Amino acid sequence: MSGWTIRVYENFGAEDEADNWAGGSFSSAAAAKMTAESIVHSSLKDQADLARCIKKLEDRYRYFGEDPVITPDLDPPFSSRTVAERLAPSVFRNKYPCDIPDELRKAYRDTEYWAHLPLGEALIRIGQHNPLIDQWLQTHGSYLATFVSAWNPGSKPLSAEENAGRMRELIAELTSAGKPFCAGVGRSPDGRWSEDSVLIASLSDQEAERLAARLGQSAFASIRLHEPAVLRVQSRGTAYVHEEDLCSLIS
Repeated sequence: MSGWTIRVYENFGAEDEADNWAGGSFSSAAAAKMTAESIVHSSLKDQADLARCIKKLEDRYRYFGEDPVITPDLDPPFSSRTVAERLAPSVFRNKYPCDIPDELRKAYRDTEYWAHLPLGEALIRIGQHNPLIDQWLQTHGSYLATFVSAWNPGSKPLSAEENAGRMRELIAELTSAGKPFCAGVGRSPDGRWSEDSVLIASLSDQEAERLAARLGQSAFASIRLHEPAVLRVQSRGTAYVHEEDLCSLIS
């Protein structure tokens, strides 16, 4: 064959289905590869709107992205999935820039998140799993918990009276909505500062984001059933993304 062609398939379909189109003809393997990688990159950008972590972006590409197939295949073979895994981190970080200083992000990550559960005190650490949280979630038929505070929006200190009033309003709102919750406190490891908080069950990811944004919070902890706790921080917008997937975190 004198050249290379690209056929683009939707990942949610099969290769023999009609939902595919010609991606072009090329006189060199390098040109075909460059175009195919560009198609993957563009598709990742399209899928990034609904991804809040790099893994979710990769998953969305596998299920919903555009898969360019080069004929004849290259040597080594072209793999759109491998390209997507290589490009996903930069696409994600460009989509969700974060202006929160590294030092503050580290403080959020190192915070001890204590939940006053009926079963006892439960310590939630970012990146770690606590079976007591699983038991509490299962008691309420839920798979997701959100640990958030109404104190000090934007990490800017308010008076004790203002913070107490904000927490009363949040607790009244959750009670009125019938959302299962328990009291908690976020505390620095050295005990020099703390914030009254709540652990809430049965909030979806989208509801948790909206609540945190309305409370003016730069971050909150998210805990899925049987999984380690994740720190979600506000990007330069309204999305709260997985902090561990952002670059430039000091140790």
